[in-house]
Amino acid sequence: MGLSRLLGYGLVGLMVMFVTCAPALAEKRVALVIGNDRYASVTPLRKAVNDARAVAAVLKEIGFEVISGENLSRRELNRKLGEFDQAIGPGDTALFYFAGHGVALEGNNYLLSTDMEQLQPGSENTVKDEGYSVSGLIERIARRGAGIQIVVLDACRDNPFASSGRRSVGLDRGLGRVDTPSGTFVLMAAGAGQSALDRLSDRDPDPNSVFTRQLIPLLRTPGLSHIEIAKRLQTGVRTLAGTVGHSQQPAYYDEVPGTIVINRAAGAPIPPAPAAVDPETAMRSDFAIAQQTNSRAVWQAFIDRYKSGFLVEAARERLAALSAPLPAVTTTPVVTAPGKIEVAGLPPTTRPDGGTCNGVAQTVSLGSRAPSVLTSSEERCLKAKDEFRECADCPEMVVVPLGSFTMGSPVNEEKRGSNEGPQRTVRIGTSFAVGKFTVSFAEWDACVAGGGCNGYRPEDEDWGRGKMPVTKVSWEDAKAYVAWLSMVTGKSYRLLTEAEWEYAARAGTTTPFWWGPSISTSQANYDGNLTYGNGKKGEFRKRTVPVDSFVPNPFGLYQMHGNVWQWVEDCFVDGYKNAPTDGSANTIHDCSSRLLRGGSRNSDPVLLRSAARDWNSPGARNYLFGFRVARTLTP
Repeated sequence: MGLSRLLGYGLVGLMVMFVTCAPALAEKRVALVIGNDRYASVTPLRKAVNDARAVAAVLKEIGFEVISGENLSRRELNRKLGEFDQAIGPGDTALFYFAGHGVALEGNNYLLSTDMEQLQPGSENTVKDEGYSVSGLIERIARRGAGIQIVVLDACRDNPFASSGRRSVGLDRGLGRVDTPSGTFVLMAAGAGQSALDRLSDRDPDPNSVFTRQLIPLLRTPGLSHIEIAKRLQTGVRTLAGTVGHSQQPAYYDEVPGTIVINRAAGAPIPPAPAAVDPETAMRSDFAIAQQTNSRAVWQAFIDRYKSGFLVEAARERLAALSAPLPAVTTTPVVTAPGKIEVAGLPPTTRPDGGTCNGVAQTVSLGSRAPSVLTSSEERCLKAKDEFRECADCPEMVVVPLGSFTMGSPVNEEKRGSNEGPQRTVRIGTSFAVGKFTVSFAEWDACVAGGGCNGYRPEDEDWGRGKMPVTKVSWEDAKAYVAWLSMVTGKSYRLLTEAEWEYAARAGTTTPFWWGPSISTSQANYDGNLTYGNGKKGEFRKRTVPVDSFVPNPFGLYQMHGNVWQWVEDCFVDGYKNAPTDGSANTIHDCSSRLLRGGSRNSDPVLLRSAARDWNSPGARNYLFGFRVARTLTP
C-alpha cells in the first residue's frame, strides 16, 4: 500500500487517560487489550492486531494482569468486557486498549467490531446500534469503582466505509475530541484533520504503526509521568514521520491535578536493546535522514558507510549536484509583487506632500518607489504601516508599530492549549518590519537562482509557483533564506520571534482571531468542515491560495491565520513561565523542536487562533510549512 493510500487509511492513535481519586497504591492493575483488523464488510487494517499484541506484552512486563482479544465480533467484545468487569475491584487500576476502526457520529465516538455491516445511504445511525460507544465504555469501567481508569484508543480516523466508493454523509470526519473534565488527560497521536502514519514506506519492516513503536519503549521506561510520555511521544512521532515528509502533530490536553505514572517499578531492569536492524532497513533510514539536508558532509558519510547499492548511487548523484558550481545568472529573476488590496478604514502610508524627516523630503510613500536598499535617513524616517522592498526579488515589508500586548490565551478561551499560558505582558520596544505576505515560491526561486537557499528547490504539488506560498521548507531552510536576503541587501533580515509573531497577528486585538471570536472560510484558508466558536462550516479548499488572498489585518499583514504554518525563531518550551517579556526569542532551552504559528490549509480552525502554538524538528519539511520574514530597523 503506497504512501498516498496510507495517508487516506492510516491508523491514528487516541490515548485517553481518565483518572479518579485513588489510594497511593492500587490493589491490582488490570488491562483489556483488543486488536481488530480483519473486518468483514469495511476497509481492513494491517497493524491493529500487531499493535495490540505489542502493548499487551509490555503491560504484562510492567505488572498488569492482561485480558486480550483479537478480531472480535460485537458479541465477543461484550464477552471480553464482561471478563474485564469481573476482574476489576474497588481501587484497582483499569486500562482498556483498543486498536481498530472507530468513527464519530453527532459528536460521539464509536468503536467498531469486526462484524460491523457496510453502511447503506441514510443508514448512518446503524453505527449507534452496532458500534460500541466510547462514553458508554468509560461509564461501564467507572461503575466498577476502579481507582484509576486508563482508556487507550488506537482507531482509524478516516472513513472505514470508503470501500463502497462513497463517504457516509452523517459521519463526522475522524474521531471527535473527547471532553476532558477535571482529572482527565487526553493524548492524540495526530491532530484533527490529520492521519497518523501507519508505516514509513511500503518496505518498512516494523510490525507496528509509527505511533505504537514510539509508545512501547515509553511504557517500558519506569517512573515517567503522563506529561513526560506525551512530550516524548510528540518529539518521537514528529521526527519519525518527518523523515518521509509527513506531518503528524500529536496533541494533548491535560486536566489532571496530579501525576499519572503507568510504570511505577522504579527498580525495574532496563529493557534489553532492540534487535539489530537489518542493513537494508538501516540504509533506507539513513538515506531518508540525509534527504532532509543539503550537507555534502552528510551525503559523503552515507556513501562511506554503505559503499554500494542503488541508494548509494543516488547519494553520489546528490553529492555531485551539491558540489557542482552554481550556473552563472545572466538575468535577474523578476518577482512580481502581488497586487495591493485597498481596505476601507486603513490610513494611507504616504506622508503628506512636502513633509520632512531629518531634513529629507518625503513626497511619496516608500512602498511606491522602485525597490532599493533603504538609506539610513529613509530608515530612520519610517513610521508604522510604511511599506518598502529593498530589491526586485525581496519580500514586501510593512513597518509594525511599537507597543505592548498580552501574550497567550485567557483560561476561558475556547479549546485553548495548556501551553498557551500563563498570560503575560510583552513589550515590543525594538523597531522592526514584517513581511506583508508569507514568502512566495517566486521569492524562494529567486534566492536559489541567486546562489542562495543551499540550492534547494521544493516541489509545488502542481498548484503553481509564483504568488503561491513556498511550502515544504524546514526551519533550517527558512534560516538559509533570510541569510541570503541579508547578504543581498546588507541589512538584518531574520525570522520573527514567537512574541513578535503573535503581536503582529493580533494587531492590537485580544480576541482569538484579529477579526473576532469566530472564523469563516471567507476570512482564512483552513479545513472548512470544522468550526470554532459560533462559526459555520464552509469551503474546504484542500490546497494553498495565493499569498495576497483575503484582507489584511489592521497592521497591513496578509494571512497571519491559515494557508501555511509559519516558522518562527524560538525553541519550543511548554508554556510561558520565565519566558522573555521584551519580544526576544526564547532559545535558552532544548532546541530539538522549533515553533510554528498560524495554522495551515488543512488545519482545524482552533489551530489558527492568535495564541495557538505548534512545533516540529528544525529539519522537518512538509507541504504545510512556510514562513514570513522580519527586518530589524535602525532606531
